[in-house]
Amino acid sequence: DDRFLSADRFQWHSQNRATRNSTHGRIIGQVEQGFEIHLFVRAAKLRGGRGSPFYYCGDVDFESWTGDAPIIVTWRLREPVPEHLRRLLGVP
Repeated sequence: DDRFLSADRFQWHSQNRATRNSTHGRIIGQVEQGFEIHLFVRAAKLRGGRGSPFYYCGDVDFESWTGDAPIIVTWRLREPVPEHLRRLLGVP
């Protein structure tokens, strides 16, 4: 269910064990200082029977979240996804 909402927003679902108050949750919510979050996305899980490559989309900042275990996070990219990756990654 991870997906681009626009060229500069991405919705991501954490693993089921992640909660907002856990260490991972505090990093995700950018409450913990000293962590930079970068977005890597792949177009499909598999390609030719093997894992698909990931594409670097840039630095992101926390925008909002809902739920807990898992957390559904909306990230704001600092720069829109590069034009050459938009069609490949299904960016609206």
